[in-house]
Amino acid sequence: MAEKKNELKRYNYIGFQVFPGEPKEFWKNAEEEKAFKEKLKEENRGLAFEREDSALHSAVLSKMERTIMLGGAALTILALFLPWFSLASGGKHLSYGLLGFLGGISFLGSLGAWGTGLELPALIVMLGLMLITPLLGIYYFKVLMGKARDTDSYYKKVKSVSRLFYIPIILTVITLLFTAVGFPMPFGNLGVEEIAGSFDILSFLSIASIGFYLTLAGSVICSLMALEL
Repeated sequence: MAEKKNELKRYNYIGFQVFPGEPKEFWKNAEEEKAFKEKLKEENRGLAFEREDSALHSAVLSKMERTIMLGGAALTILALFLPWFSLASGGKHLSYGLLGFLGGISFLGSLGAWGTGLELPALIVMLGLMLITPLLGIYYFKVLMGKARDTDSYYKKVKSVSRLFYIPIILTVITLLFTAVGFPMPFGNLGVEEIAGSFDILSFLSIASIGFYLTLAGSVICSLMALEL
């Protein structure tokens, strides 16, 4: 007759009755156990049982995300060399970019003396939008193409710069609010066919050209990526 085994004894073995026998030591030696514990202390992130080649250590940004970000930054830079305003005057079609705007800002500012007093602040906001946005685009492009000491630092840098693109969006909204109020034209439309008795938001949108819209599009793309990270 077979000897009866103690049922409680089986719980002393790994896997109960599946893998009978005495359990082996988990650590190969004391040095391996010590090295693992030291690693946990250095990381200070609780228990991290991942492999060194774990997906947790992979790049934060996918190729598609990075491409979208670079595209948004490129739009803001490209807008610097494109016309921001396009209008018809005297039977001619005229386009003005940053340099043209800078050349005419003194004349436009002088018209504010006959207006509501909001003309000069509106011009300053528009000038800030035209100057700040491409500079942000260049900086953002540099950050995306650059390298950081580790993945976490790169992630934080990209996200913080993405948030800066809220600035041109806010400046755009302020510009539209100024034009929504409207500006009187004491000397008529100055020969500009798109302007009627006053300069309002419809007049602004009718003369706004590709540079303005690309700047807005690029800023929105880059700022939205801050929410995705």
